[in-house]
Amino acid sequence: MESYTLFNQQYSITAKSIEELQNDQITVDDYVQRDLKKSRIKQLTNYIKTAILNNQTAFFPPLILSKAEDNRIIILDGQHRWNALSTLFEETPDENIKNHLKSYKIPVIILETTAPEQQRQIFHDVNYYAKKVDRSIAIDFNSRDDLHRLLHQILEKNQKLNELTYNGRGKRESSQIIKLAYLYDALVGLVFGSLKVRVRPKNGKKLETIAYRFFDILAKHVLQPSDKKSIYNKRVVIRAIARYASDLIVQREDWDAVLIQTLKNVDLDNLDDETLSSVNFLRDETGNIKFTGTEAGVSGFIRILQNAQPQ
Repeated sequence: MESYTLFNQQYSITAKSIEELQNDQITVDDYVQRDLKKSRIKQLTNYIKTAILNNQTAFFPPLILSKAEDNRIIILDGQHRWNALSTLFEETPDENIKNHLKSYKIPVIILETTAPEQQRQIFHDVNYYAKKVDRSIAIDFNSRDDLHRLLHQILEKNQKLNELTYNGRGKRESSQIIKLAYLYDALVGLVFGSLKVRVRPKNGKKLETIAYRFFDILAKHVLQPSDKKSIYNKRVVIRAIARYASDLIVQREDWDAVLIQTLKNVDLDNLDDETLSSVNFLRDETGNIKFTGTEAGVSGFIRILQNAQPQ
């Protein structure tokens, strides 16, 4: 392998199969690594399996490796990626997945340094200066997930909602009062509801039709273009309205009319402090309503909507 130099650090670039990396006996050194998170490994494993089973394009950044003073090969960056790949390769009963993994070459960067302090510094630099992409941008760019695609279609057809939405890129205009990530959260709440079970509408209408109607109501009756700081533009409230609507959909044929009237009946300005407190809200010294917690706030606003629902 040919060596290169960047900022006085020598390194080489190669690609190796999972079996080759296993033969190298690469390991994790707690002195230069953080703890493994099972949830992150599960997320990456699902990403790999989904890509293979659906013949989708997927990619990982290179593993960054280095030699320890005792000649062990240690991971400086990518331990969760490596754990997901190697564990899936060893444990999957699916021969299709195993054969795909066996044929892959994993991109690898090998640093030519053995000093532990320098390795720790590299770990810091790689992870500290990496910035996680804004959720709205990530959602805007994601075309793999069904709900992401549906949200894109809704925004393409609903010009008003599109104009009110900020996708995380560029300067946010004063008219862009709602983040794309909040709309995605609302779509998830609409589909799965409070019970986290995908909605199966009894009225036979397709989910897409219901979603278009819900977001049309959201644009016309909820979002306030004249007030960027309106409580109705907050993530907690948007999620609560979506979950409330999800329950209505399976209960009422006229769910959309009931939702519109319920929203009209809500009068936050006339709720006393005791009532607000009972639904996990509070009013600050300036009179603005605050939430005492994300999930508590969602549950609280759902109760407000339920109390305002017409009989």
